[in-house]
Amino acid sequence: MLYSLSDLILIKMKNRLFVVSLFMLIVSMVNAQEVTKTQLQFTGFSFGVGPFSFSSNISSIETFKTLAPNSTFLKADLSGYTDSHYYSQSQSNTIVGGYGYFNVVGKKSSNRLFKQSFRIGISYAEQSVYYDSYRKSETFTIDTLTSNSTGIEYPIDSTSNRNLVMFYDQTQLFVDAAYLLQTKEKNRCSLFGGLGAMVGFTVDATTTILLNEDFTYSANSPRQLSPEWEDFIFQGEVTKNKSGAAFVGYIPIGVDFRMGNTRTFFKNSHLSAEIRPSIYINQIPELETEVTTAVIGMFSYRYQFR
Repeated sequence: MLYSLSDLILIKMKNRLFVVSLFMLIVSMVNAQEVTKTQLQFTGFSFGVGPFSFSSNISSIETFKTLAPNSTFLKADLSGYTDSHYYSQSQSNTIVGGYGYFNVVGKKSSNRLFKQSFRIGISYAEQSVYYDSYRKSETFTIDTLTSNSTGIEYPIDSTSNRNLVMFYDQTQLFVDAAYLLQTKEKNRCSLFGGLGAMVGFTVDATTTILLNEDFTYSANSPRQLSPEWEDFIFQGEVTKNKSGAAFVGYIPIGVDFRMGNTRTFFKNSHLSAEIRPSIYINQIPELETEVTTAVIGMFSYRYQFR
């Protein structure tokens, strides 16, 4: 088939238009992939410290007999002792942590109202889980004093106060991870929230039992013929306990404050205050696993790379 010159020119133009159109389609497809593609980018680190408060079960003398079965103090006759710590126990401890931050970046994510990020780190907590104390007081006569002038005898009384104090303490190490949504940092203050979890184990657990006894001596005399004096006895036992696992599921809610707007260091430095309503699962091998509520606070310094 023969074509005229004008037909050939028209065909070439159509071919070029097709090639250009195909090229533009490929470019648009590549751009579309870049828009939808997201990735994690390391953006900074932080260090924090705060309170770790939770309510543990009510402990008793039987609790500590289970935790310290070889205790000499707990095998003694404890009749007459009164429990001075019988109510539900609320413990407040300290937690510290170091974290790395990874932002979810991509053209599509940059148009969203909230900035997405992941926070991953290690948390360390020293927990006082159980506490109890028992007390016994007795008064008895140990001697008498006789007045030289009147011949009246005055008894010397001794008051004995015995205190049995018991602690169960844990040191726990956690891997701490959270997914965070944070408002845009146009202003120096921003808000954030999300979901988080801490998975860890007990690296050290001990039961400490302290027995102290003080004796106060006094003469029951109107003229106090004998001055009052006191003796003090202190003894202690420490039992090494088994290690167990621990889990914390929490909802982080906090406010972030950028320290400056001009100088690089202060522009990249952030202070934050965070509260974490939590569910705390603590496995104590000698006892039943505890499931309780907790509240964790965290005051942090974060350095953000820009």
